[in-house]
Amino acid sequence: MLKVSRSGYYRYLSAPKSNRCLENEWLSEIIKKEFHALKGIYGSRRIKILIERKYGKYYNLKRIKRLMRKLGITSSIRRKRKGCTKSGYSNYEENVLGRDFTAKAPDLYLCHSSFQ
Repeated sequence: MLKVSRSGYYRYLSAPKSNRCLENEWLSEIIKKEFHALKGIYGSRRIKILIERKYGKYYNLKRIKRLMRKLGITSSIRRKRKGCTKSGYSNYEENVLGRDFTAKAPDLYLCHSSFQ
C-alpha cells in the first residue's frame, strides 16, 4: 500500500528524532503551557513575543501559527465591534421651533429671499 519495504519502515521507527522535531515538541509544550496559563487570551503574535522575552529564543511567526493550529489552539476575541449608530434612537431631532418642513411641490428648490 505505501510501497515501503518492511525493513525500511522499522528502521524509520527506530531512528532518532531530528533536532527540528525535538524542538517543535518542546515549543508545542511551551505554547500549551503559556496559552493555558493566560486563560486562552493570547494569539500567535503575543505568544511569539512572550516566548522571545521569557525564554530568549526567537522563532518565526509562521512556525508558531502552524504549531498552534496543529494543537487546535485559537485565541479568544475579547471584544466585538459595534456599529456607529445607537439602536433605539430616532435619527432626527425633535422639532423644537415648530417649523414647517413640508414641501410645497415636488423637486422645488427653496431659497431664502435674502439671497435672491
